[in-house]
Amino acid sequence: IFAWHRWRGWLPAAIPAEAGLAAAGLLDGLAPHPALDCLAVRAGLPPPPRLPGGLALPERAANLRQYLQLEAAPSSAGLVPLWTAQQLFYPARIPDETHWQACLEAFQTRPAVWVRRDGQAAGTAPAWPSGAQPHPAMAQAAALSGVCPPDYNPAHVKYLEVQDLASQAVGLLCAPRPGERWWDACAGAGGKTLHLADLMAGNGEIWATDARPAILSELQRRRAKHDAAPIHCRPWAGGAGGRPPGLFDGVLVDAPCSGMGTWHRNPDARWRAAESAAAEHAVRQARLLDAAAEKVRPGGRLVYAVCTMTAVETAGAAADFTRRRPEFVPQPAAHPLTGGETDGRIWIWPWEGACNGMFVARWQRQS
Repeated sequence: IFAWHRWRGWLPAAIPAEAGLAAAGLLDGLAPHPALDCLAVRAGLPPPPRLPGGLALPERAANLRQYLQLEAAPSSAGLVPLWTAQQLFYPARIPDETHWQACLEAFQTRPAVWVRRDGQAAGTAPAWPSGAQPHPAMAQAAALSGVCPPDYNPAHVKYLEVQDLASQAVGLLCAPRPGERWWDACAGAGGKTLHLADLMAGNGEIWATDARPAILSELQRRRAKHDAAPIHCRPWAGGAGGRPPGLFDGVLVDAPCSGMGTWHRNPDARWRAAESAAAEHAVRQARLLDAAAEKVRPGGRLVYAVCTMTAVETAGAAADFTRRRPEFVPQPAAHPLTGGETDGRIWIWPWEGACNGMFVARWQRQS
């Protein structure tokens, strides 16, 4: 089903559903499976062949044309909503067409399943599960070859958290220190909150808020297995009221966004996203940043993160905030995956780590 959503832009509307599912399995490079074979036979097609890995989109389009006996190979642009190319952020030193094609290839590639090992328990945690591939630059991160390798046992459940590599990079860019006081303003189910607590070695204080009270209960459930710094959970919808008291050494605004950076992991999301979503999110993101800024102490850090790749929600949002709040100065940082120096605006592209696309901006308050 995920494969069908990923490739539905290439699947003719007139073909039977069984044919579409079989063809999507072909395009996704899925191993031969009786279910796909049965679907193909029911649609009057031969069982889908196993394609070699690493095929580029034009090669996959040619295979689809042959398999479904289409008059012409489909265009890559049909894999995403028509407005995607206009709203995408394009880096200055890369040709626009090159970047656009890289994004399309990323949208159509199934991402890895990443886990994070509890740093506080590094000395007592079991070895990585079989098939895990530790990241060369992020010692606590590993990609799993399957969702549940054979030796993924209760000991692993205690010490490992499923968390995308790009999300783990956000915690490293926050760089909280033991004894500090942090606010995770849009905590959700708490993946980044728990990472902050881990990086603080259980010494400090974290406030976690979200507009959805029910999802904070999931954070409280997850934190029970960690010897984490104290985490205070409170609902907050982004207004003046309900914010935690006092000032903070750091505030993370992992803001709600259009989610374009997760379209390969959540392929159905691209077809549910409205053209106006990015601009609407940008208005809310500005409000969240302004509210969070009021809670950062002089000398403290403000970190903004969004798992999207639209211009208005990323570089545009960061530039607008810097203009509005000149007391917040961009804080340079090394890129967590590449080690390259940045100006405080960090792009994590899906092809850099088989992960979600992510934009992060860091500021330090001067007064």
